[in-house]
Parts: sequence; C-alpha cells; structure tokens
Amino acid sequence: MAFVNIQNLTYKYPLTKTPALQNMNLQIEKGEFISIIGANGSGKSTLCYALAGFVPHFFKGEISGEIEVDGAASSKSTLDEWVVNVGLAFQNPFNQISGAKYTVFEEIAFGLENAGVPREQMKSRVEEAMQLTGISNLADRSPYSLSG
Repeated sequence: MAFVNIQNLTYKYPLTKTPALQNMNLQIEKGEFISIIGANGSGKSTLCYALAGFVPHFFKGEISGEIEVDGAASSKSTLDEWVVNVGLAFQNPFNQISGAKYTVFEEIAFGLENAGVPREQMKSRVEEAMQLTGISNLADRSPYSLSG
C-alpha cells in the first residue's frame, strides 16, 4: 500500500457550487518526491490543505473520499494527531515562519516542539530532515535571511 493514499477525494468549499477537487486519486510511495503543478484555481493548494489536515479540520465544506498517510485516515484523526506526521510548506515563506524562532533549525523544530516530541528525538528528526533536503548548512541562519 502507498504511503500516501487518496481515494475518490471530492471537496467543495462552503458557499461554492463547483468542487475544488473532484474524484481525485493519488498514491505516493514512501521516499518518493513529487511536484503538484497546474493552472490557477486547479486545486493545487486545496489538495495540499487536504493532505495537511486543514480540510476537513480547519476549512469546513463538503468532503467525500479518503486520505490516508502511513495507514492513518484523516477522517478518523484529530488535527493534533495528524500534524505530527504531515506538514505543509507554503509558497510565501512569510506565511509559514512562526516569527518566534531565531534560526532555521529552531524554526523547523517548532512544529515538533508544539506536538510534544521529546527534545532528543526532535533534534535527530530536524537534523535528518535538513540533511535530506540539503540545507544542513543553513541551520544557524535566520529564516528571514534566506532567499530563493
């Protein structure tokens, strides 16, 4: 079974007539990197919001279908449970940065800290994520000093 499994996902924002996503199916294997591309209004952001748990936990509206990550269904998980394993990086970093941390390392750790991840596990997970994405050299930089 795929690590991310979306089956027949349809979502319609409140007060709209047309679904932002309609009968969408997507499977992503563990370790696989993908790009989500499309025209304005094609549902890219809505898909990401759904994967991150904002739909249906934050954005209401009408939803059907299923989203599973590592065997857990978003419809059967609380947002607190979901965000431990799924995150979202916004296109505009100023919509993403907490403003409460001084370094890139601390900013990356912020979500894990809020989820109550033990400090040693948090440190190793952040180091691993930075290594996987090739940004270990940015650990001590201010998130506001980054560009491109």
